[in-house]
Amino acid sequence: MRRIGIWLVIWLPTALAGVSAQAVHEFTETLVPLKAPFLKSERGDIQFIRESGTISSSFNGVLLDGFATNPSAAAIIRFWENDQWSTPEPLMVWFPISGNAFTMAYRSDKIRSDTRFQVTVQTTLGTYVQLRTAGVFLNNTDEERILHGTASAATIVPSGRFKAPRLIRRSEWNARAYACTNPDPQPYYTYLTLHHTAWPVAQNDAASYKNMKDIQDFHITGRGWCDIGYQFLMDQRGSLFQGRPFMNEQTPLKDGPQLVIGSHVGNGNTGNIGLSLMGCFHPPENTGSLSCLDKPNSALLDSVVTWFTFMADTYKVNPDNFRGHRDFSSTSCPGDNNYVLLNEIRTRVKANLAKPPAAVFAGLRALLAENSRIEAQISWSVSSEQVGTTYRILRKDSDGATMQVGSVSANSAQTYQFKDEINSCAETVTYSVVATGTGTTDASVTTTAIIRPVIAEGAISARVTPGGLVDVDWGFSKDTGLHEVEILRVVPGGENPITDPAFSATSIHRAASKPLGSMIDRTFVPTAGLRYRLDALDKNGCRQALAEREATFEFADRPLLAPAYPNPFYPSTTFRFFVKDPSNVELSIFDLQGRKVAILASGSFPANSWNRAIWEGSKAPAGNYLAVLVITTNGKTLRKTQKITLIK
Repeated sequence: MRRIGIWLVIWLPTALAGVSAQAVHEFTETLVPLKAPFLKSERGDIQFIRESGTISSSFNGVLLDGFATNPSAAAIIRFWENDQWSTPEPLMVWFPISGNAFTMAYRSDKIRSDTRFQVTVQTTLGTYVQLRTAGVFLNNTDEERILHGTASAATIVPSGRFKAPRLIRRSEWNARAYACTNPDPQPYYTYLTLHHTAWPVAQNDAASYKNMKDIQDFHITGRGWCDIGYQFLMDQRGSLFQGRPFMNEQTPLKDGPQLVIGSHVGNGNTGNIGLSLMGCFHPPENTGSLSCLDKPNSALLDSVVTWFTFMADTYKVNPDNFRGHRDFSSTSCPGDNNYVLLNEIRTRVKANLAKPPAAVFAGLRALLAENSRIEAQISWSVSSEQVGTTYRILRKDSDGATMQVGSVSANSAQTYQFKDEINSCAETVTYSVVATGTGTTDASVTTTAIIRPVIAEGAISARVTPGGLVDVDWGFSKDTGLHEVEILRVVPGGENPITDPAFSATSIHRAASKPLGSMIDRTFVPTAGLRYRLDALDKNGCRQALAEREATFEFADRPLLAPAYPNPFYPSTTFRFFVKDPSNVELSIFDLQGRKVAILASGSFPANSWNRAIWEGSKAPAGNYLAVLVITTNGKTLRKTQKITLIK
């Protein structure tokens, strides 16, 4: 939302007009009727003019809402004084995150009554402008102005029973400084009050941060408050924002900071903590648009319950004293869609507060025990008020299965510890420590995860020799539970492109671990992008991939027919041949009488390519055979022959 001092930037369609109208309702004390608009035209410009009825109450500020089609229109206001219109003064204007609607504000130190005002919006011919709703307010009796640093702070003693929600602090959303001197701390805490901002809902981080800046600017500059009116705000995703500063900004929320008196309930801010949900949640305010139809989703409602629970416990507020803004004054805030949920919020918070007191989580770590076993060590601290509580330890593997792995009865105030051997191969294991009291209600101490320690650290290399073999070497720099080593060949497109997924891995070696190892891969034709992977396995067969490396090539300087593997063989053997230049190639099998038994490869082959052919000899008689490779390049023919033996 943008604010300008004189220039008004607005556009159609009217989808957000109801939001600004709702803001006028929520932030003024008296709505003011507007007379029918009239127009004036002068030198190609047009003036949209609208006057109010007579205002009998005292006021020093005016709010209006509307929309228009021109992106640059000047707006001014003047008042009927001494039987004439006063000197025009500029209006401040705020724009929502998107859309055409705007809210305009005027504020002065001068208090007026028994008068009326006239608003003029000047723009170009052909522009449509509408001023819809108006209201006035008087802010010289706000509590923060009357107290002015005279209140004494209440004493806060956090119980630590409930985890504080994550709070996005003022420094994170780049708040303006508190606009007044000597902020007043809350002298006591009686109410938690729910509001809505009557501002467009924020759908992402950027929009939420922008909303915070715009709402603060509107509250300080437009409404004349010392700061943003609420102590806390929450967006549609349940992210919690700090509104007003704490008396000591160095105090984290978990420690129960002293809160500053806000400006969110007329004449009812002392002892009252306000939470405002970003959005417009009051459908009756809608006038043909979707602008005020927001509903709290389940994630937002859960976050609201979490906030109310923590605040009620920390600041000792009775859930029966949870309120909506409308419970204090004539307003639709926090909107029907929020207000209807207050009973559910009270019920859920009472259930949370009735749970047995949870212990304070101390730590969770994974460690290697004897014989390379992996253990989780969970610690939690129990105070005197939690003695007699039974704590159940739950484990959830990455497959989602949850099981109880133990229980501990707290017989004294101390730090308790539980060890659990991890036998699964899950990379991440989540533990929960749950407190069970005399009733049936549970309270979770914590839910946190550990990551399995590495089995080993190692490296691998692979080199394709000029003879078409792949030398694979590996070694380990760290062994923390290594039992076996496995080498896998990773082929782009899969070894069988028809059945294998892309970059499928094939095991070619598995053996007991040694600090260093090597092997020769004879069974696969080298190809660009060929990779080899080093995996470590512990005694439970749990696997961790340690390293992967692409093979480097040393190409031969002439055509080659590599030795068949295996040889002797049954039932099949693999041939690999290297083509130096683009060539026509035929690889055939002959018996010793010179008869051609099989053709294994025939056709054109590219330069610098290793190729593979397999002879399935199960139907041929046992004996010796000749493999003959004929390569024709540029009219020249090269023949290479190799003896192979089929055994049965």
